[in-house]
Amino acid sequence: MSAAFCCGAHAVECSTRQRPHHDHPPPPFAGASGSLHRTNRLTEALARYVSLFNGRDWDSPRALLADDVKLHQSAYPVRVGSADVGNFFSIYAEIEGVWLVPAWLGGREVVAVFSDRANATPDYFMWLEWLDGRISFIRDYRYVRYVIDDTELTLAPPADYQDAEHPSD
Repeated sequence: MSAAFCCGAHAVECSTRQRPHHDHPPPPFAGASGSLHRTNRLTEALARYVSLFNGRDWDSPRALLADDVKLHQSAYPVRVGSADVGNFFSIYAEIEGVWLVPAWLGGREVVAVFSDRANATPDYFMWLEWLDGRISFIRDYRYVRYVIDDTELTLAPPADYQDAEHPSD
């Protein structure tokens, strides 16, 4: 099965097991309907989270955590509570080059994670849930990257999430 990765005005259909070449811009991706229109709508909350994360402003995403937030990572026991889950951002603070992009997987809003911003396709993804404007659940697939191999992700164009912490309206 192949995965769809849409980046800005360009998109490419490719298997995540085989990275596309950078020699030519990727061809437009026509979804199952054959059209190029996008029906997914990015929530302001996720756009802001991605912008803060990419800006490496770690205290701001921590402030978005619900008091009883849960973090699931396959390599670790479930973490519960904003203090414990807040350490999640301390770990990412030590990893250079990680870049997030809002995405959709089967209609569900997720976060595509690139180990390097220059990569053509994401390495894994995160799934966040929100309750009353705060993050109540995070599932980070960093330690089970094979999960992305046969997925179809649609990435949001950069204009939808860059500088989301400073809305123009």
